[in-house]
Amino acid sequence: MAWYEAMPPLVIITAALGAMGSLQALVHRAFNDGKNKKVQQDHFNHLMDKRDERIKEEEANATSS
Repeated sequence: MAWYEAMPPLVIITAALGAMGSLQALVHRAFNDGKNKKVQQDHFNHLMDKRDERIKEEEANATSS
């Protein structure tokens, strides 16, 4: 078997794996208000996210008042 005979299955498998990963990220972003997927976050990162949301809300309330 020559190397060019193995290329179509390799391309198909690579494209399928890439499509699955991209589709998963797009679906997650669509259902999560446009935010990216949060990977390997610990308790400190979650606390910082809550703090950032609180600060944004305070700024929005200050500018609207």
